[in-house]
Amino acid sequence: IVAQRTEWDFDPEVGKQRRARYEEENGRYGELAIAKIGMGIGYKGPWGTSA
Repeated sequence: IVAQRTEWDFDPEVGKQRRARYEEENGRYGELAIAKIGMGIGYKGPWGTSA
């Protein structure tokens, strides 16, 4: 089977809320998220703990 019919509950208001939260935490274009990655914030590596 190549295609399979599916049904999804979709609420556009939830997407708007999530976008607002993302922008608040990471900047409109994700510039704060990129900066956090560059500083190692939130990284859980084998040699350390969460920053």
